[in-house]
Parts: sequence; C-alpha cells; structure tokens
Amino acid sequence: MATSGSTQFNLELLDVIEEAGERCGIEIRAGHQVRTARRSLNLLLAEWANRGLNLWTLEKVEVLLAPGVDKLVLPADTVDILEAVLRTGTGLNTQDIPFRFLPALIAGLAYHMAIKIPEGRALLPVLKAQYDEAWMLASDEDREKAPVRFVPRICS
Repeated sequence: MATSGSTQFNLELLDVIEEAGERCGIEIRAGHQVRTARRSLNLLLAEWANRGLNLWTLEKVEVLLAPGVDKLVLPADTVDILEAVLRTGTGLNTQDIPFRFLPALIAGLAYHMAIKIPEGRALLPVLKAQYDEAWMLASDEDREKAPVRFVPRICS
C-alpha cells in the first residue's frame, strides 16, 4: 500500500468542536454552541497548564541578532528562557498543539461539553474515562527522554 509521505496532521477549531460534540451526543448547529464549546476549550487548556509544564507549550522564537548588539529585549509575555541556541537558517515548528494531543483535547472537550447539557450527563463516566486515558497517553509521551544534567556556569 502506497503512502502519501505527509506527516503533518491537524484539525481546525470547528472540527475539534464538532468531533467533541459528536462524542457527547450533540450536533453543533448554533453559534451559541460554538461559543460555549470554545469557552470550555479555553478552560480545558487552562486545566492542562495547571497540570504542569507541557513540552508542547514551549515556544521556539527566532531572533535576528546584529553584530555588536549585546542586549535583547524579550516580549512581555515571556515567562522564562529554558534554552538559548544560536542557529543559522530557518525551519521552526510553529504548531500550537501537536497532533498526538488532539485525542486528549477532543476527549476533554467532549467531557466538559457533556457536563453542560442534559443529554450528555449519562455519558459522563465513559467520557471521563476516555479523557483520562487519552491525557495519560499524551502526557506520558510529552517528556524529555534523554538524561539531563544542569551545571551552572559562573562567570566573573
């Protein structure tokens, strides 16, 4: 069987919302349903942030430096610099959520949406179990797999 050779997969926000809605037994038709799903999605992502540092939340930023410049002004939303690397060329990965987290995202959104609708309450135990399993699979893989040792370099 021939393959396409494509390795990139992602879903648009509306596709994520529709998939989650189907899992909890509703068809997304009205603008209100999309707004409430988006709000639930934002709360879900806040929940994930509270679970700890996810490697996919790290942002790679390319900064062009000029010769002789010894200071760099960081964006206001920068929390910390975990690593600085001098590179030449391009090739940054700019996805917001890696594809392996999409099942957890959709399962979590379905669970959060089902909480809000009477038709979905009967599905809550199943949706919660699916969400927990999908989260564990994704988060267990989202870790550094190489041994790491940090040694501070003290400059005088």
